[in-house]
Amino acid sequence: MPLRLLALTLLLSLPPLPAKATVLDFYPNPVPGNQAHLRWVPEAPATLTLSLFNSAGRFLGSQSRHAQGVTQTLDLDLRPLARGVYFWQAQVQADASPTLSTHWGKFAVYR
Repeated sequence: MPLRLLALTLLLSLPPLPAKATVLDFYPNPVPGNQAHLRWVPEAPATLTLSLFNSAGRFLGSQSRHAQGVTQTLDLDLRPLARGVYFWQAQVQADASPTLSTHWGKFAVYR
């Protein structure tokens, strides 16, 4: 099989690209009060699901938002969280794609 045909065959057999989003900022970090924000920009119509975990990896809850193409801000009520270190996971699912794009981060609550 010629190299050019092999490369084309491999390219056509790749899975669809995952949904993409630019996670711009999780702020403030550290969190001095009861509220934090996640700012993000979806590259196409998509749903972002933000999940929170404690330092032991235990799931604490999640929020979802659907958006398209403009800067979005997801506001988080952190009143139930005690002082400590936490992790967030943002999963983005584009409307036209079956795959997820995943972003991770950590933050501290110090009130």
